[in-house]
Amino acid sequence: CTTNLPDPTIADGSTAFEARTYDGVSGASSQTGYKFSPDFVWIKRRNSTNNHTLTDSVRGAGYILQSHNTNAEIDNTAYFTGFTSDGFSFGTDGGDTDAAGGTYVAWAWDAGSSTVSNTDGSITSSVRANQTAGFSIVSYTGSGTANDSIGHGLNAAPELIICKNRDSAYGWRTLTTVIDGSLDRVFLQQTDGAVDQATANVPTSSVFYVATNLDNNKSGDDIIAYCFTSVDQYSRIGVYTGNGSADGPFVFTGHRSQFLLVKQSSASGEDWWIVDTARETFNVQDQILLPNSNNSEITTSNPIVDILSNGFKLRNANARFNGSGATYLFASFASHPFKTARAR
Repeated sequence: CTTNLPDPTIADGSTAFEARTYDGVSGASSQTGYKFSPDFVWIKRRNSTNNHTLTDSVRGAGYILQSHNTNAEIDNTAYFTGFTSDGFSFGTDGGDTDAAGGTYVAWAWDAGSSTVSNTDGSITSSVRANQTAGFSIVSYTGSGTANDSIGHGLNAAPELIICKNRDSAYGWRTLTTVIDGSLDRVFLQQTDGAVDQATANVPTSSVFYVATNLDNNKSGDDIIAYCFTSVDQYSRIGVYTGNGSADGPFVFTGHRSQFLLVKQSSASGEDWWIVDTARETFNVQDQILLPNSNNSEITTSNPIVDILSNGFKLRNANARFNGSGATYLFASFASHPFKTARAR
C-alpha cells in the first residue's frame, strides 16, 4: 500500500526539474510557467541537426556549451537572453533554441536561490546549490595540480559530476562513483566506455577531486561542473545490467521518471541516449535524443523502455539499450515520487 511509504522530500518533481516541449517562433519569445526559476537549461531542436545548447545562471544566461562537441564556451546572449522567476527568454531567432518551424525540448533544473563563494576545497569555487534536490552548479579555475579539491555545496557526496572546460576545446569529463564504488570517468561527447579515474580521490560530502587533466583542471582555465546526488523518490543515479532480451530488466528508481539519461559504461561504441515524458507521454518510449550527437530526434523501429511508477523496464535487446551482460550508467529525475505516481 503506497500510503504506507514515507513522505517524499520532494512531493512534486516539477518543482525542481521540468522537461518541456515547445514550438519555435519568429522574433523574441519566452517560456514561462515553471514552478521554479531555472538555473540550468539544456535545449535540443528535435526536427533538425542543430546543436545542443546548455546554459546556466552561474556562467550567465546565453553563454553556451554544446554537449556533442569539445568547443569552448560561446556567447549566444542575443538568442538566449535571460532567466526569469518562472522560465527563460529568447531574443532574435536562433535555430538551436527558437526559430519558426523548429520543434524543441528543454530540460531545466533548479539549483537554488543564490551563488556563493565556497572555500571547502583547495580551490575556491563559486557554487549554486539546491541541497534538497541534490543538484549544484560549480564554477572554478583549474590549477593543473593532481588531486586538488573543489567544494560542491551539496552536503552529500555527488554521484555524477559533468565537467567542461569553458576556455579551451577539451572534452566533457564525466565522473561517477556508482559503477563500482571507485571514481570512474566517461566523456559526454564520446561513445567510449568508462575507465578508472585513478589520479583523483572519490568525492566527499563537501568536495570533489580533479586530476591534472586539461579538460577539468587546466591551469588558469575556467571550468564548470554540474553535480548530482540521488534524492529518495526524486532522483536516482545508478547502473543496471542488460540481458539482451526484449523482455529486459526492471530498474527500480523510487519514482516515475520524467527524464532518463543512459550510457553503456562497460564497453565503447554506444551512444548516450535520453528519453523523457514530455516528448512521449505514454508507454512505450521509442524516441531518443543523443547528447553526443547533434542528430535530430530518432524514432527506433522497436520500443525502448517502459516508464513505470517506481522505475523503468527495458524493452529492446539492442546493445545501445540492453546488451547481454553489459553495464549501463543512468540518471533519472522524477515527475512524481512512487508514493503518488501513476504509470501510463
